[in-house]
Amino acid sequence: DCDGTAPVLTQAELVIDNNVILDGEGKLTVDGNCEHHVFDVTEGTTAELRGLVVTNGLSVSSGCIGNGGDLTLMNSTLSRCTAEPDVGGFIQGSGAIDNGGTITLADSVVVENDGPRGAIGNYGDSMTLQRTTVSRNAGGGIFNAGSLVAVDSVVSNNNNFGIAVDGDGTSLLLVNSTVSENTSLDAAIGNSGL
Repeated sequence: DCDGTAPVLTQAELVIDNNVILDGEGKLTVDGNCEHHVFDVTEGTTAELRGLVVTNGLSVSSGCIGNGGDLTLMNSTLSRCTAEPDVGGFIQGSGAIDNGGTITLADSVVVENDGPRGAIGNYGDSMTLQRTTVSRNAGGGIFNAGSLVAVDSVVSNNNNFGIAVDGDGTSLLLVNSTVSENTSLDAAIGNSGL
């Protein structure tokens, strides 16, 4: 309940393990202070995050959000989050989102994140983008090893791939969407499993 914008500097990751709706109404910024993961949605949990800015997360798997449940992200921005390799360099995470469940992003922006496997990593049941922009991310746009549907969305100006499709059984459906101006040789869509 905020009269104006309200930044919240978190001391540790926020674990969501009960069904919940968190609505920031466009006024709430949740900041990981470049010290830890910001949100972790556990397996079996249904959650909605609305009207939030999630920023400055840092972890091995993903900086902003890790999802093992059923997550809907609406009218939100994920920015300046970073995934770093572990000490041996073996774990390759995604800067903004690491999805191991089911996730929908609607009317949201994923911008200026950095991770070895792009801004978003989809390894779960499914990911849906609706009117969402994934842009200007340092490690690439979306690494898809699951089912990805993008509707009325844009994946552009990422410093590497736009969408990488990897692994047997993966699928990609683009409906009225744009993948453009990404910088790698496989700049638009790199495919080894579609």
